[in-house]
Amino acid sequence: MFRMGLKAAPAAQNTESGSNSGEGSGESAGANISVTPPDGWEPADNSPHLSEFTNGTARFTVMKEFFDASNLDELVQQAKSAFKGSFRNIEYIGEAESITVGGKDARKFVFNCEAGGMKMKYEYVFFYLGKDPYSIHFVDTSNSFDKLAADFEQILGSISFN
Repeated sequence: MFRMGLKAAPAAQNTESGSNSGEGSGESAGANISVTPPDGWEPADNSPHLSEFTNGTARFTVMKEFFDASNLDELVQQAKSAFKGSFRNIEYIGEAESITVGGKDARKFVFNCEAGGMKMKYEYVFFYLGKDPYSIHFVDTSNSFDKLAADFEQILGSISFN
C-alpha cells in the first residue's frame, strides 16, 4: 500500500489529493485513490502524479487535470483539442466510451501517435472527483501496448476512491 510520500509494499498505492476544506471551492475534499497493479509493475520514484507505475516501457499514471469542462464529454473534447499540440499524427481508435471506474462515471478513449520520435499507443480515462477532473492513462510503444491490455483492465478494476 502506498500513501503519497511514504513507501511500503509495492502491491498497492493509496494517494490523497485536494484539500479537506474544499467545500464549495471546486477542490476534491481529501480524495483518496487506491490502486493495486499486477505483478511486474513498479512505483515510479519521485513522481509528481497521484499514482504512477511502470512496467518495462509501459506507464500507468493517475493525475489531476486542469481542463475547465462541465461534464465528461466536454472534458474529452478539450483533451483531444489539447493533444493536437502535444502529439504528432494522432489516430483515434473508435469513439470515447462510457465506463465506470471505482464507482465513478468515466470516459475512455484510445489513440496511436508519435511522441519523442516513437510510435506510441495511449488509453486515457477521464473522471471527476467532486468538481475536479482527473485522468488515468496507460501508455506504451505501439508494438507492446496490446500485450499489456489485460494488465490495464486489471488496474482499472482495482481502483477505488475512499
